[in-house]
Amino acid sequence: MSTRSPTPWVCAQLGSREHYAVPRVLRRSGRLRLLLTDYWTSPRGGATRLAPGREAAKAAQRFHPDLVDATVEHVGTRRLVFELWARVTRRTGWDTVLRRNALFQRVMLERIRRNHESLLSESPGVFFAYSYAALGLLRKFKEAGWKTILGQIDPGVREEEIVAAELARRPDLPSRWKRAPEHYWRAWREECDTCDRIMVNSEWSREALAQVGIAEGKIDVVPLAFETPTMNTPRTLPTRFDHTRPLRVLFLGQLTVRKGVHLAIEAARTMRSLPVHWTFVGPGDVDLPADLLSAPFIRWSGAVSREETARLYRESDVFLLPTLSDGFALTQLEARACGLPVLASRFCGDVVRAGENGMIVDPLDTSGIVRVTTELVRSPERVAAMSRIGPADERFSLEALEARLVEMEERLSRP
Repeated sequence: MSTRSPTPWVCAQLGSREHYAVPRVLRRSGRLRLLLTDYWTSPRGGATRLAPGREAAKAAQRFHPDLVDATVEHVGTRRLVFELWARVTRRTGWDTVLRRNALFQRVMLERIRRNHESLLSESPGVFFAYSYAALGLLRKFKEAGWKTILGQIDPGVREEEIVAAELARRPDLPSRWKRAPEHYWRAWREECDTCDRIMVNSEWSREALAQVGIAEGKIDVVPLAFETPTMNTPRTLPTRFDHTRPLRVLFLGQLTVRKGVHLAIEAARTMRSLPVHWTFVGPGDVDLPADLLSAPFIRWSGAVSREETARLYRESDVFLLPTLSDGFALTQLEARACGLPVLASRFCGDVVRAGENGMIVDPLDTSGIVRVTTELVRSPERVAAMSRIGPADERFSLEALEARLVEMEERLSRP
């Protein structure tokens, strides 16, 4: 009795998004035939000889042991040369993003033509690629008869509209945010039209895409996958928050209007007399107002190392995510893995179970943040109770992701 071979999949992704979760689960089920990415540094290749610098350091970390035997094509040194060129010529912003996305697709199409045309001519499989750097590749696999899935990383143009509306409402905000050029969104619309299915990570993303005319029947909601690490030590919390031991609120990610950092800053100013310490960490397009630069109750920092990030999670009491729009926000799961209650808006992944492992910021404004934070300052026992809720949630497991991908594969195979 013969057994049917698993359907072949090819995955394309810039960066180590979701710690390579999609190709990893496909690899372990025997489905992954090829991974297309920007950097890949296999330990079997010995020491990595790369030019010094931040980009080289980033490249040297791009690898996952679950994919040690996978077939991988990557941009490699051509990407490094591009980044050096961008730095020397001072190319920044959307111009660099568009050129980087185009380089990735161009190199990957070259590698497919040179090394993998036989794969395309075999029994058609499934091609998966993340949005904004996928159009040329989607067309290539579609022409070869493969089914195609677009992994939509955010709520698309609707998210841009939300940020633009917030800045129009708040012209006082000193943001460096800029809209994407029109041709960026035209190419994205073509990606959506070309692919067979669109995979989003949250109900909010599905809703946002539908609001701008993407057919809801084409969209599948598949939450992010996250491997919950084992916590080494239990969290210790005080029985009372005061100025010698304040409530420690962590805002970690992008310090941007989209993430609602301006709302958190205003909440911190409003609550300056209460025992709350606010830590803001990450790159962004908003600066801390001058009157708060030396405030003892605020720490403001740029991007930090993974080790420092882990320490910040351990040393904080709650995690704040008042985002105006997010495809999911993996930081929620990272925070929960460290036992932090999450204070989040509704416009992201559905992680928070209100009152159990966190609270919903509603209304999504300064008053909403002040309300939930003040409640926790006055009720440290609630912080302790929410911290004790285990971080494990099967909805966000690798097994759940694999099951959802197989479901999508089966749906695509139907006439």
